[in-house]
Amino acid sequence: MAGFLIDGIKWPGNIAATNAVEGRQAVDALKKTGVDFVKMKSFLSRDAYFAIASEARRQHMVLAGHVPDAVRVAEASDAGQKSIEHLTGVALGCSALERQLLDEKTRAFAARERARYGRVEQQAAATFDAEIASAFFCKFVGNGTWQVPTLVELRRNALGDHSAEPGENPTRDDPRWTYLPSSLRDWWSKNRGATVSEEGEQLFASEVALTQKMHSAGVLFMAGTDSPNPSILPGFALHEELKLLVSAGFSPLEAIQAATLSPARYLGKEKDLGTIEVGKLADRVLLEANPLEDISSTRKIREVIVNGRYLSREKLDGILAGVQAAAK
Repeated sequence: MAGFLIDGIKWPGNIAATNAVEGRQAVDALKKTGVDFVKMKSFLSRDAYFAIASEARRQHMVLAGHVPDAVRVAEASDAGQKSIEHLTGVALGCSALERQLLDEKTRAFAARERARYGRVEQQAAATFDAEIASAFFCKFVGNGTWQVPTLVELRRNALGDHSAEPGENPTRDDPRWTYLPSSLRDWWSKNRGATVSEEGEQLFASEVALTQKMHSAGVLFMAGTDSPNPSILPGFALHEELKLLVSAGFSPLEAIQAATLSPARYLGKEKDLGTIEVGKLADRVLLEANPLEDISSTRKIREVIVNGRYLSREKLDGILAGVQAAAK
């Protein structure tokens, strides 16, 4: 379990740490609450980040989250960050202009120029260096640094709500919105995201290609979605993420393992979770069709066994109906 996020600026739901002392204090406060993970955000200073990383190691806590703009992603891997979410910093780390682009990102943030800040990722993709990237991916493999790309969110960020296939990245008329509380529906409606553009399409294509290159190099991956950010439907979005991982070169089995076996390994729970074997917890999902033939079949759920309870399709439909009623 992760607690409050740590960032270099104050916003609802986080702990602000502007220097090394505050960084260590933040980790100590999280430890006292009983959480397992220290999750970091993008605007930490270098001093604060490395103090947090050092204190997390001392407190035997897992370090995860964004790679701050002030830190090179290779440094984060060497500092023991166990997972990197949303590919933060990875494209810059593969660029021949990494240091210049990091400086540009810092200047854009200081000037609060959002569009300029976002263009840095496009510039990183355009200056990709295969030799740098190859050495970089070897570092990830050697350090055991996991990636959680959240392609479903990166797609939405780059292309907006109308970029996906029908039934994905939904708009308000999607029937699945009826499962959401009205406050979340209203928030999503006010945050429609980008519109489809050539630059956005190129950016997302580069993120998929980067995921494919790392996967081919043996970098460790898990499936994630960052729900409930706008239009990232909790639960449903995971099936979309598995499909996007397949589009990034994962086999259907590898995509499924990114949501089952790989998280169990990451958490040190492989003895009990992740595969269907004698002696492991018997939580499982039975499907109507084989997802190894078509990854979209993960959506065709027939029954679920969880925490010793058997849930038929009829029971599952009843649960969904109850969620709809509660959301009104």
